[in-house]
Amino acid sequence: MTMKDKVAVVTGAGRGIGREIALAFAREGAKLAINSMHEETINPVAEELRALGAEVLPLVLDISKEDEVERYVKEVYDKFGRCDILVNNAGMNKDNFFLRLSAEDWDAVIAVNLRGSFLCTRLFSRRMIRSKWGRIINMASVAGE
Repeated sequence: MTMKDKVAVVTGAGRGIGREIALAFAREGAKLAINSMHEETINPVAEELRALGAEVLPLVLDISKEDEVERYVKEVYDKFGRCDILVNNAGMNKDNFFLRLSAEDWDAVIAVNLRGSFLCTRLFSRRMIRSKWGRIINMASVAGE
């Protein structure tokens, strides 16, 4: 697999699987746009990617907010001119017994895990369709079972 000159967007890349996906793409030559809700997690990953020679756009944003995703798409296209691969990896969990889970915690999980993937897919795919090329990979946690 070679990703030379491909532009990959990886949501939730500040740690875990998202970080590993970004590192794998960087090792294969991809340019990367990565995001997290936390600056303290995304910046160290950006430095790891740069150490591998990758061109990186790290952004702190909440993918459940449409205006922030619109800004994300604009910044990706301003920097790289395109998005070839979108990996919807961002997700969260509020560990609690179902009967004790608050409605607010439920809403937060749904906002990131479902709404965030929907917004990223909708907004990035519009431009992918115009360019007549793109790949979208949606991830889900085993916790969903």
